[in-house]
Amino acid sequence: MAMTTREEVQSALRSLDFSVDQLRNKATLATLQQEISTLEQNLDRFGNTLKDLRERGYVFDTDLESQVKKLQSGWNTKKFTVSANIRRRQGELEKDLSQLDAQVRNLQLFATRPPAQAEAQINRVRQSVDTLASQVDSAANVLRSAYAPFNEDVRKMDLRLKHLDWMMTELHQATFHLLETEALVEAAEVRWYHDGKEDNQDPKGILYLTDQRLIFELHDKIVKKKVLFIATESEIERKLMFECPVSAIAKAEAYQEGLLKGEDHMRLTFGQGGPYDKTQFRLFNLDNEEFCSTIRRVQGGEFLRHRTEEVAQEVLERVKNAPSECPACGGAIQQKVLRGQDTITCEYCGNVIRL
Repeated sequence: MAMTTREEVQSALRSLDFSVDQLRNKATLATLQQEISTLEQNLDRFGNTLKDLRERGYVFDTDLESQVKKLQSGWNTKKFTVSANIRRRQGELEKDLSQLDAQVRNLQLFATRPPAQAEAQINRVRQSVDTLASQVDSAANVLRSAYAPFNEDVRKMDLRLKHLDWMMTELHQATFHLLETEALVEAAEVRWYHDGKEDNQDPKGILYLTDQRLIFELHDKIVKKKVLFIATESEIERKLMFECPVSAIAKAEAYQEGLLKGEDHMRLTFGQGGPYDKTQFRLFNLDNEEFCSTIRRVQGGEFLRHRTEEVAQEVLERVKNAPSECPACGGAIQQKVLRGQDTITCEYCGNVIRL
């Protein structure tokens, strides 16, 4: 609808000024500079984060150090060109913006003219604003494409290291201890259920996978203080629910449940030495297919072969040479002997056998 009053002209001018201010901010390409700053901050801390993880006992993913160095080296060869291109394009956009600012200032001359004349000039300037905004978006997309794939690799490494930090922190707070030379491979936040159907009342906790055992620790939130029926203070009560040798897992199946099959679930079938015939978990912070695959890799011995710290041969020999029958009663030793165990107990006569 055509402008007929000076109030409409003033309103259109204010709207145009707002659009130009937004465009001025975009033309600085500050979003790209922030993305690069975040990228560099992540790269700078990767080395210390990984060193800390190793000191806390994470001995797997032996190529993480080389992956981090490759990322850091790759950015060192790329960052100067990326930054120079951003500065160059930023300078060009500043010149275009200066010309646009001059057009906007000239609009003030039309503020007191007939609304029809002012409207025509306002529309011409608005077209210039839209054109420059499109150029800014295009420039940002082109400049971002020069580092976007690299930035995605950095993001994935950041997520991986944060997950490892989380699981090592949880392990440090756990109610159980790892055996000598045993190391944590993976962990996931889960809900545990037995009846084949998940319920919100089913217990939640952490499912730990080491290179020898599967361990589930219940995390029960205990409210310590309430104000007007609202919990203001609480703590997590941890309780070991079960643990078993990884060899006791006969089958690990991943499946989907929930709305649009968007929930990751896992069904475990156990054999000899397992705590149950079957049990199920819903995984919250890890892909169920990935967890099942990792279980099978542990069972295949892959993680024993690829560690930053090798297991001493004498420890492996102690497991290999463990007795197959009780020296006291002659009963067969059925239980799985794990690295780090000093003794096993005969299930028939209760004799404690030193390894």
